[in-house]
Amino acid sequence: MKDIANEIIKNSPFAILLPLFTGLLLFRKSPVSNRVLIVHICLAAIVNFVSAYMWHRKQNNLPLLHVYTVTEFLFLSAYYALRWKSSTARTLVLVMALLFTAFAVYNSLYLQSIYHMNSYARSLEALILIGFGASGYYLLLTEKGEHSIFSRSFFWINTGYFLYFSVSFFLFTLSNYVRIIEADIRHTVWAIHALFMIVLYILVAIGLWKRT
Repeated sequence: MKDIANEIIKNSPFAILLPLFTGLLLFRKSPVSNRVLIVHICLAAIVNFVSAYMWHRKQNNLPLLHVYTVTEFLFLSAYYALRWKSSTARTLVLVMALLFTAFAVYNSLYLQSIYHMNSYARSLEALILIGFGASGYYLLLTEKGEHSIFSRSFFWINTGYFLYFSVSFFLFTLSNYVRIIEADIRHTVWAIHALFMIVLYILVAIGLWKRT
């Protein structure tokens, strides 16, 4: 079991290559919302591999996470705002983005050092994006279209992020507890996180391929 967990954790960073190559291949043919997401994936790929390099060199890579948390939220907020046609919904997303950025910066400066896990900001980010994801399903159910829900790009991408942040919310919320439990259990918990990250990137790749 431990060997399987090790393999999942070790190989999970490479899963981002699937949506990365898919997105770059179809960038010009993709809608604006998907282009925003593709740019985010490019940034995420860079952060993933720099973070992995620092980890292998036994360097603290958590400052990267503090910065990435903000950029991730801003890009995903922009993605959802572009999917929603309501000006009220877009304004709400903008306000949430500004408030979250302010909180994340405050958290890094005064609450949780950049050399420690920013669990407060990560938990809040996950909670907000779960809300965006739930609203996304409502949009899919009420939106009229010629294509079935399973053929729509937004369904696959929204599902990927909804699942990932639903699992991550509990992990980020309990991260302080996770650090003090037995090493084997902690290892399994992070393997579950890595597994859902792989699922996320597979679903996002499918969504980018669909494009409709």
